Amino acid sequence: MCGGLVDFDESAELVLGNSTSSDLAKLKYIAMLKRRQKIVNTINTNRIIRNQLIKHHYWQHKSSAG
Repeated sequence: MCGGLVDFDESAELVLGNSTSSDLAKLKYIAMLKRRQKIVNTINTNRIIRNQLIKHHYWQHKSSAG
């Protein structure tokens, strides 16, 4: 999932644009993709925060030791 996040609305339109499925099915599909996108965003944010905390702690530790 590296290299930027996909706009799921666009991909849902691409996948479903030519299909004969009902509008309700399209809406459910888009809602599912948005939910997944939100989870991915949360995971990425948590990873970034954790990495910053680790770096911060490392530099604090290093400066106090030396």
